[in-house]
Amino acid sequence: MANPCSPHTSQPAPGVPQVIAVGGAAIASAIAIAGYPTVAELLAPIIVDAPFESATFCAADPPTDPGLNATIISDALNFQDLATSLPAIAQVRDWFLHWYWYQICVCSAGTQPTPPALSNPNTTGGSNPGLPGAQPAGNCWDASYTVTVPAGGTVGICSVDLYQQLLPTAGGVLLKTPLASQGSLQHFVLIDSTAPTHVTMVTTGDRIDATNSYGSLLGWFNTTTPTSWTHVENDIGFSGVVATTGMVPTYPASYLGVGAYNGDTIAHTMTIEVSFQCSNSTGPPQQPCCPPDPNVAIALQQILSLLETIYSTLPVRVPTYVAGTAHAGLTGGGTIVLAATTIAVQAAVTTLPAVYGVEAGTPLTYFDIGWVSPVTAEGVEAGIRITRQTQAIPLPEATTSLDYSLQPGEVVTITELQAG
Repeated sequence: MANPCSPHTSQPAPGVPQVIAVGGAAIASAIAIAGYPTVAELLAPIIVDAPFESATFCAADPPTDPGLNATIISDALNFQDLATSLPAIAQVRDWFLHWYWYQICVCSAGTQPTPPALSNPNTTGGSNPGLPGAQPAGNCWDASYTVTVPAGGTVGICSVDLYQQLLPTAGGVLLKTPLASQGSLQHFVLIDSTAPTHVTMVTTGDRIDATNSYGSLLGWFNTTTPTSWTHVENDIGFSGVVATTGMVPTYPASYLGVGAYNGDTIAHTMTIEVSFQCSNSTGPPQQPCCPPDPNVAIALQQILSLLETIYSTLPVRVPTYVAGTAHAGLTGGGTIVLAATTIAVQAAVTTLPAVYGVEAGTPLTYFDIGWVSPVTAEGVEAGIRITRQTQAIPLPEATTSLDYSLQPGEVVTITELQAG
């Protein structure tokens, strides 16, 4: 897919950290809010991958949307067949990352691309069928982000816009409607009226002995053509390092924005958490209390990469052989130069030697009727005894020719065999 910022370059959006770890619960929340809650928990574990660098991710083109469907998802879950599942898993991840690229990447210049909707996975699924339902209320969105805000700002006027890091932009209509009174909150997201019944913002600062206050701001309005907005602030700096505020969305439309400000003379670091409480039990899963361990994610990715490497080196089973060149009338000793695609030979004794041994059985076992030795560029491999009147002999990899040594009076036909 071509870079939507062309001819300009693309880069991480302001405030996006250098290294990103995307957890399964957050992925499931994004998929569910985008309108596909029935497959959110099914797809999230497939998409979870090792942490990655935002600069590298954003500098490249967005991954191509593969057109996710039931067949790709079924193949991704076929863990017993790695040749089938690994390419399908990559397609499922590309489906999500195609959308995620627009959430954290921006153009260095020119018009910013319009974020696409998360495309329809064309699959139905369900979570925990036949098991007791969830509690009637729970968090259907929970996002946390740590940001350092430079000094010299104005109290209550946000210098950092955090809608991408703290609000669900997957299914909402993103507005960029600058209002005179909203400071630098230029982005508001339409929140689905069936989802949150209450929105909570918790802000934890780095110190309370500030010269002037700093904190976060949650703003909202309820019309597509707003002339004013309402907001709540988590003001930190004098009374304590943790502040909590909440609001109840007013529908039929509720647009949310969130940001951070710093009116102090020094920079401050704060962690801001925004969560939605929902009245239905079918919403996205609650973010777990503990974030994913990036070290574990990296180790798992290394194990997966090692498995892919091992799998790629395993020999492919040959269901049948196809006869190639037949070298007939061979006697005494000599060398046969083999075709590059030959993987085995068939040695057929057309005339037995004058003297040989034989043991009864099925088939007959012959003694002292000759040898063949595979030859590679590095040397001659260990010899293989001819013990059957017609014998198939697999060859080691990299075999280029075959030496043979036969008894007096013996005649053999050696036929090259390729994969069928």
